[in-house]
Amino acid sequence: MIPMLQRPSPQLSQPVTIPAPVLGVNAVDGYAEMGPQDSIYTYNMYSGPGGLRVRGGYSEWQTSVGSLNGGRTLIPYTGSVVAEDSLFATSKQGIYDISASGTNPTAALTFATADSNSGYGQYIGYATIGGHFLLYCDETNGYIYYGEGTGTWTVAGAGITGVTATTLVSVCVHKERVWFVERGTANAWYLPVGQILGAATKFNFGSRFRKGGYLVNLYSWTVDGGNGVDDYLVAISSSGDVVVFRGNDPNTSTDWFEQGSWFIGKPPAGRRVAGSFGGELYLLSGYGVLPISKLLSGALVQDENTAVSRRITPFIQEQMQTLTGELGWEVQLITSENLLLVSTPLITGNTKLQFVQSLNKQAWSMFRDLPYFTGVEWDGQFYFSDGVGTVYVLSGYSDGVLLNGTGAAEVEFSLLTSFQDIHPPGAFKRVQFIRPSFLAQGVPGYEVAARYDYDLDETDPVVAGSIAAGALWDSAVWDGAVWGGGFTVTQVTNGGSGIGRAIAVALRGKTSVKTTLVKLEVIHDGGGLL
Repeated sequence: MIPMLQRPSPQLSQPVTIPAPVLGVNAVDGYAEMGPQDSIYTYNMYSGPGGLRVRGGYSEWQTSVGSLNGGRTLIPYTGSVVAEDSLFATSKQGIYDISASGTNPTAALTFATADSNSGYGQYIGYATIGGHFLLYCDETNGYIYYGEGTGTWTVAGAGITGVTATTLVSVCVHKERVWFVERGTANAWYLPVGQILGAATKFNFGSRFRKGGYLVNLYSWTVDGGNGVDDYLVAISSSGDVVVFRGNDPNTSTDWFEQGSWFIGKPPAGRRVAGSFGGELYLLSGYGVLPISKLLSGALVQDENTAVSRRITPFIQEQMQTLTGELGWEVQLITSENLLLVSTPLITGNTKLQFVQSLNKQAWSMFRDLPYFTGVEWDGQFYFSDGVGTVYVLSGYSDGVLLNGTGAAEVEFSLLTSFQDIHPPGAFKRVQFIRPSFLAQGVPGYEVAARYDYDLDETDPVVAGSIAAGALWDSAVWDGAVWGGGFTVTQVTNGGSGIGRAIAVALRGKTSVKTTLVKLEVIHDGGGLL
């Protein structure tokens, strides 16, 4: 008798591919409405070529900058020739040249007054027929300038008339005029065209500030307003009024016009409440990060789509509710990574947190563990300080590398994908396996877990570290190093557990090599509706 062949059992497990959530954090849509490329949170990763990239690391550049609160302001200077390029940092006591890496830099200028506000300043480069200069205004010590020809910093003092130079707390160049902000008033002051010293003329913004308050800062914004490219002067008040002027000569009523005024919500503490990049001026307020071009075109501030930070604005607002009165808010551009960065105050006991937007994808994520108080780009690299004496440079793929090359820590990353009610919808599913796909110069250490039905818990920190392949480039320019070991594709299958209807994946890991998450594969089987 010929035995009958048994029909094979049907395949019960179903594979699902989840692409890396390169559209970034979505903090505005409902958890059941998000797309598969959204994430609930993403830490220390950002959208880049090929998927989600783990951020680069940082190394010490200068330590012991001043004896009190060094690194309150970083001041880059680009000279007429490369040899004149310099990087300065302030402390409560003065200004220090930190162009070279090291420790205990010598003071380039000692402030006349050292107090809780000294060292918090604003700066701008300015070239005239008389030479190349770096103009700086200190919150306590007023207007100070650096001359390339002399290589020295000079207190303006009596060189400014019409207003006391020590009351000038911010500086801006607009239409070849130097403009200043006077402390605690709605007054701006400007100098004759092409001059860094001389008789200052007052321009009062008070009548334009409908909500009251004092003048926080001035910005010169280049824009094509329909009549060709022009520069507009933007004034921001402490109450949240924004006033824009167009024209060349504020002394002439026929050549100086108010273009418009808006209320954007109260800005956070400090004067670093906006940043101008790529023809756009980004304003930081209670409504999030607002591009002024949208205001000028008639967009409503209250419309959430006006904010460039729309998808992450609730997280920014949450930080502002508790930290709006603390210094440390600013908007910066990291050109080497094509990232827009919004920093939050660096407060002891709080998570070190920055919001970053990948300008390639317009996708938002969050950085943490960077001891970031303020930062600048200089000579193609990005430098930042902790505000208490140490300046770092973004480089390599390890965190906290000391001047002597020791102390390196792996970069920790974490994400939670959006929840998807995958086929069959409404039915229970049980995840059996999860397989992340990384493209890296080694094998990152990581843990991965299934999350069901809107469980937002982050996985525990990873114990096992990454396994590198080839040479490490901890001293190289962040994202610009040549890889010693080439690419390694990591696709390790991990067991899953739990049961639920909507499924997400929580991933947490650490690495000291260039690492990109490409996708996640989930294998699950289905159950009933109850």
